Amino acid sequence: MPHLDSITKHMKYTPGQLAFGAISLLIFPASAIFTYYLIDNRSWCLADMCVDKTMANIGPTMQQTLFVYYGFLALAIASIETIRRIPRAQRLVSRPVTKSSSITVGELTWFILILLVSFGIAAMGFMFWWNRGIAKANGKPLDLFKVTISYLFNSSGDVVAVLMGFVMIPASKNSFLATFFGLPYNAMTRVHIWIGRTIWWMTVFHVVDGIIKYLYNKRDPLNMIRVPAGAEWGEEGYMGACGVVATAALLIVVITSMDFFRRKWFNTFFYTHFLVFVFIAFSYFHASNCIYYILPGLLMYAIDGFIRLHSRFNHKDKIKSVIFEDCGYITLTVSTKKAPTSRPGEFMRVCFPEVSKFEFHPWSIASADSETVTFLFATVGENKSEWTWKLHSLLLERQAAGTLCEIDVCLQGPYGNEIEFVKTVGVVGKTKPAMYVFYVGGTGVAASIKAIEKVLLSNDDAKVLLVWSARVSGIEHLSLLKGLIAEGRKESRVNFIVELYNTYGGVAAIDMGTESYIDSKRDEKNLVEVGLASYQLYHQRSDFLSILQKHVSVLDLDVSIVEVGVFVCGSVGFVKHALESVSQFQQENKNVHIDLVVEPFAL
Repeated sequence: MPHLDSITKHMKYTPGQLAFGAISLLIFPASAIFTYYLIDNRSWCLADMCVDKTMANIGPTMQQTLFVYYGFLALAIASIETIRRIPRAQRLVSRPVTKSSSITVGELTWFILILLVSFGIAAMGFMFWWNRGIAKANGKPLDLFKVTISYLFNSSGDVVAVLMGFVMIPASKNSFLATFFGLPYNAMTRVHIWIGRTIWWMTVFHVVDGIIKYLYNKRDPLNMIRVPAGAEWGEEGYMGACGVVATAALLIVVITSMDFFRRKWFNTFFYTHFLVFVFIAFSYFHASNCIYYILPGLLMYAIDGFIRLHSRFNHKDKIKSVIFEDCGYITLTVSTKKAPTSRPGEFMRVCFPEVSKFEFHPWSIASADSETVTFLFATVGENKSEWTWKLHSLLLERQAAGTLCEIDVCLQGPYGNEIEFVKTVGVVGKTKPAMYVFYVGGTGVAASIKAIEKVLLSNDDAKVLLVWSARVSGIEHLSLLKGLIAEGRKESRVNFIVELYNTYGGVAAIDMGTESYIDSKRDEKNLVEVGLASYQLYHQRSDFLSILQKHVSVLDLDVSIVEVGVFVCGSVGFVKHALESVSQFQQENKNVHIDLVVEPFAL
């Protein structure tokens, strides 16, 4: 009988992933059943305002909204699985919405549908209250403005409650959605951000509408948040005060989650983001209906949190080696058995307890085997209190002391998705791109290393182009790049081309159209020394459109359609330029189909 290890070694998913996936999937029907009956049991409610069946007979309407919410989730999962099996549909949802945006049709469609469902559920509640108001009027004229602002106040709160359910689902790092359905991590993160910001603006609308409602009824708006004398919990006297606490917590989360703030002060963003649980708790105390929608996502996140905490305090790995590269980057290899099955494009969350006990950062996997995983990172800015600066100092200090290999490392993952057009590499009988293009900026080169290695080690006839642009000097000496070149020279079947663009210092200001050049007195010598004699190093910014025109034009264009895989990873401006170039190139070359995968630094 074969040993269990030999069986699980060849499984597509680990036993832990399968167990997590099964539990996560069961959470959704279990939550639907539980919340359906929760509406009928006021004794289970801990909120100050319990939205249940006894509340003005709204229970049946609330139960109908559960069918809409959970039915939509089931339909969405079924649709995702169907799209995965239809290549044309998968290409459609992966297509950028505009020529200069990395946002795809799929993620934008998903977000719009979420809004439609959320506002649709709120409309169900609005119509219930509207019909009830007409019935109470008993034929008398209604003050339409008064009724409208009153019912919009209730309905906007319903929208926030439903959106709270949706925002938690993509928040889980160990997500079964990403693992089993291949949902892109970047897309899930972006949708999570969009929903979170929509929640904030709907909360603002809810508050403003409430103020207008009180003013129109000639009441003091401060009564919305005052706790009446002698008020008891469960009689809606504390509802306004709880809403204020929830709104204040959400405001802090929203401000520290802004792109600029997150990039400049990541530590602050990381810790203040946990205030979202204060927002959730006090939103529930404010009105219990949010629990009906948020429960499955919250439970899934709780399981994910347990897994991540377990990995934080157990099975710590150690640093194996560190290379302080000439260009200022750091190549770090960790001894671990957690990434033998990692795929090109995936990442791990990395924590160094000596730097920060609970702070994890996402790092792309540059290389991995059964015993190690290698990352590439750079210090950020000039802030010496920043996490990467502290890590850099720690590595230097421990290397000088000879205790580098004693540094603990906590790894979580791998997460993310394999680069789509690399999946067929080495697979017999599968259609493959005629050319693989990796257009990367800065440390984004790390995300492409493993993919290029996979192509170089395959038995496929392939043309591989690596275009790397970085605002540091000495990029031609990067150890990971040298390893790729050495591997490329062994594989005579693979045509491997490397173009390096050094934009260090004033070079970054050179116009995109400037003719490229090589300083033969300086660069040829350096290239020979590092083993890159047949590769090019330019001192200017890269023009991706010209690069595509230069290299794709030499492919066999006699066939009806030429498939080219393009991976882009870099800053927002870098990605925008790449997307505009790809769009322009495809307009000029109708018989070239580009399978585009984008990973912007912004996420």
